[in-house]
Order: sequence, then structure tokens, then C-alpha cells
Amino acid sequence: MAGLSGASRQSKHCKKCDTLKTREHFGVRQSGPREGHLSAYCKLCNSRRGSVARKRDPTLYLRVERPSKLKRMYGITVEDYDRMLSEQGGRCAICASDNTRTRRYGNMLKKDVAFSVDHCHRTGKVRGLLCSACNRVLGLIGDNPDIAQNIIKYLQRSNSIG
Repeated sequence: MAGLSGASRQSKHCKKCDTLKTREHFGVRQSGPREGHLSAYCKLCNSRRGSVARKRDPTLYLRVERPSKLKRMYGITVEDYDRMLSEQGGRCAICASDNTRTRRYGNMLKKDVAFSVDHCHRTGKVRGLLCSACNRVLGLIGDNPDIAQNIIKYLQRSNSIG
């Protein structure tokens, strides 16, 4: 890096939009031979490239991105997800609703909805599939069973006041 000016180390050239931007405008490669290096394209250009690709092939998310995301984020395959959903009877593991609360991903087809993959943030272990409402509740209470018990006590007390 000797000989590079401070500006060169603080900025990078996007090969797509042909613009010099700060390093924060670039994502970091998550895999491949250049893992850990900044992406060749800025985040905005990368996002646009993905949008164009999904418009060209609307099944791209279900065929490529979804399986990759499930494996990368949760260590499960689409088959694992489908098996878990079948074991849960096609319902949320908490409220037993078959409605995912219409959780829609921007890059999924309009008719496609999905249950959230619930996992322990400390261990990474997948616990089950939840509707987005139940998943949000767990997130809001920080997966704290003491708070969950307090919510139950509160609701039971409130319901008995009548």
C-alpha cells in the first residue's frame, strides 16, 4: 500500500457507474476467492443489477436466492424448511395459524409468502417456523422467557378483572 494517497485508501471506483465513492458505499464479498474484499460495484449498482435480473427471471429468488439465503443464514436447505413446515402441519409453531400474516419479500412472486425461520441468536440453532407476528413478538422481547411469563401473567390478571 506504500505510495497510495490517503484519498485512494478511503475511496473506491465503482466499475458499473464509473464513480469514485467512499468505501462505505461498497459491500464486502461474503464468499469466493476475494472473500473479505470490497465488491467491484457499489451497493446501489449491485441493488439495481439484482432488480434487473429478477425482472428478467421472476423465478430467480425461489430457484437461487432463497436456497442460498436459507443455507447461509440458517444452515438449512429448502427441503429442511419444507419438512419443518410439514411437521408443523403447515402452521406457525406458536399460534398455530396457517396465515403467515402475508409476509412478502420484495423479490418473491406476488403469490408467494413464507413463514419466518426462527432461530436462537446466541447459538444459531433453528427452532421452528413462525408467522411474522409471532416472530416479531419474540424479537421485541429479546427471546427472554421471563418477559414472556410476565406477559402471560399480565394477560391472565387483566382478563380476570372483568
